[in-house]
Amino acid sequence: MPNKRFILGVGAQKAGTTWLYDYLARSGEVSMSKIKELHYFDAIYCPELLGKKQIEPIEKLKQRRIKDLKAGKTKPSRMSVELFKRIQMDFDDGAYIRYFQEIGRKSPVTGEITPSYSVIPAEGFRKIRSLLTSNGYDVRVVFLMRDPVERVYSALRMADRDVGTSRAFKGYFKALANDQHVLRSRYDKTLANLRAAFKPEEIHTEFYESLFTNQAVKGICDFLGISFKDPNFAVKKNASAKTSDLDKARIDAGIAAFRDVYDFAHREFGARVPAEWHA
Repeated sequence: MPNKRFILGVGAQKAGTTWLYDYLARSGEVSMSKIKELHYFDAIYCPELLGKKQIEPIEKLKQRRIKDLKAGKTKPSRMSVELFKRIQMDFDDGAYIRYFQEIGRKSPVTGEITPSYSVIPAEGFRKIRSLLTSNGYDVRVVFLMRDPVERVYSALRMADRDVGTSRAFKGYFKALANDQHVLRSRYDKTLANLRAAFKPEEIHTEFYESLFTNQAVKGICDFLGISFKDPNFAVKKNASAKTSDLDKARIDAGIAAFRDVYDFAHREFGARVPAEWHA
């Protein structure tokens, strides 16, 4: 009997991962984690980059229970249960695998997508692959990339979505010196670390700018071994609103900061690099 397939989505942040998660979860063939971003492996292998993400599940569970109780609901909500299971993973080494064994009982494919996994070092990826394969999973890694200049700007807008684009625009230069933003755009390093742990046939790459096409989605489905179903491209998930584009000074600064990434992408992918990329 073939091993059950496990999807490990590793980013990049603001490169279409939420849309892809929703597509896979609705496919009928994939049991994705109920919480889209589990932040399990990054909490282990790069906690210094997580910040408040390490305590978010506990805070979210507390707020969810308060909300339920105020509404007169004494029985924990479904999301409260999911948050509890995520918290349990931090205290029980076997909880992560048991979680996917449970939710994936009736599906040929299971898995999760956490964009922060893109900054995990090679040794972390080796341990992740060992954990999953030793528990009977055939691992498939999906890595989505986006023009690095635009990815940083989108991430800033997401963080400041309540105050609009202006603060993201003003903070762009400072973000180019912030590891939280820079490392998530170092696709050259992410792929080097992935390739040090996974076989070439276990890694699939796609570009955000090309993702919303039948060809790209079919390629992902074929890679995962699931049926292609017509996607809904009209609905964008977790999109960051934009009221103004970056100016030339910010674009040029971004290109300079990510020159190694642009050069790598063109060497590695050639004509596959989307025309929309700034360099």
